[in-house]
Amino acid sequence: MQAEQGEVSQNLIERLLKDEFYSKPPPKSTGREVFGRDFVTSFLEMATIDKLSSEDCIATATELTAQVLCMNYNLHIRPLLQYEQNSVNTPILFISGGGVYNCYLIRQCVLLYWLTNV
Repeated sequence: MQAEQGEVSQNLIERLLKDEFYSKPPPKSTGREVFGRDFVTSFLEMATIDKLSSEDCIATATELTAQVLCMNYNLHIRPLLQYEQNSVNTPILFISGGGVYNCYLIRQCVLLYWLTNV
């Protein structure tokens, strides 16, 4: 997988996370109207300036997705849950959609989920 061959640019991720959509409270939904051609063009321009390879771009975009999912879970879902760490009542996280077939994305989500819930 190309994402595993690339290096994540945390610097680029930090710039991208400034988009207000990421911290907007739910309910929210988006698609190509926000993260379509203009977003990809901007992402690739920043990646070119940062001299990222194609693999680095894929790794960075995938990591951005994982960080946004985890960030929104911690901001908007986790505070609503009542549970004790390491108990049988620990919530189960379900992931659905096409991203479930992206092993790298799922691995990053699991890693970030556990790192922020320790």
